[in-house]
Amino acid sequence: MRRQDSALALLRSILLLAILAGGSVAQAQKILESSGSWHNGSNWSGGSVPTASNPVIISALSGRNADIYQGNAASGNTFVGNQAGRSGSVYLYNSRDWTVSGSLNIGYLGTGFLSISNGSAVYSSLGTLGDGSTGDGTAVVSGQWINSGNFYVGRQGTGDITIQSTGIVQSSDGFVGASSDAIGTVDVRGLWSNNDEPRIGDNGQGTLEIRSGGKVTSAVGRVGFSSGGVGTVLVTGANSWWQNNATIALGTSGSGTITIEAGGRISATQVNFTNTSVSTAGQATLYLKGTSSSR
Repeated sequence: MRRQDSALALLRSILLLAILAGGSVAQAQKILESSGSWHNGSNWSGGSVPTASNPVIISALSGRNADIYQGNAASGNTFVGNQAGRSGSVYLYNSRDWTVSGSLNIGYLGTGFLSISNGSAVYSSLGTLGDGSTGDGTAVVSGQWINSGNFYVGRQGTGDITIQSTGIVQSSDGFVGASSDAIGTVDVRGLWSNNDEPRIGDNGQGTLEIRSGGKVTSAVGRVGFSSGGVGTVLVTGANSWWQNNATIALGTSGSGTITIEAGGRISATQVNFTNTSVSTAGQATLYLKGTSSSR
């Protein structure tokens, strides 16, 4: 009996030390094994719904779809379409929320799709569309996607997002076409709010289109940032607006093009054309189409 008591005391001491040292017990990974409702435990490995501490994979050769509509959802780091040749999708509707305690990766090596309907919201610390050389991620947002950290559209792969008229996306920094082989496209008809700076064509190919009264806000804007970056921005239509609190750097070391037409506008304290202080100065082009009153 004394030996058992001593063993239990030792075990408690070890667990306490682990907790005090910041250690934690790894949580089981959850894999969506059957398409259907997120809230049906039988659709998941282990027979139970993911919690905020469970990493999640939604991906299969034949595709896997998760619907979040019966209640709010939670997960740890989540991968939707996580291997080449595999795909996965998540649909949020019926005014439900999904909180991801970590990164949300749509199209990591595989093909991923995310739909956030009006009234629903996704909360994540980092959002990625299209990562890994074969990654292809797409999102359509008419609700909200709130990222407390960075947001990548085409990190190493291909990313595409459409922010509908009721849609809101928030991020710290935004990277559209982040790496040398990446392709990213952002279509804004609602609001994309950046706490700091969006880089359109960071090291890869990035396109930003603001149309139909859409709005992008940022502290600083960069178009064609690094030597391999190709950035293209179109602001078109009445009330379409890219609002910068400071400067827009156009063609810092890469190639940057901005077109403003048909009532679109850009506001900034100044626009910097290329950066002649670096060894690989970029190329910058600004098109102002139509009359000043129509712009």
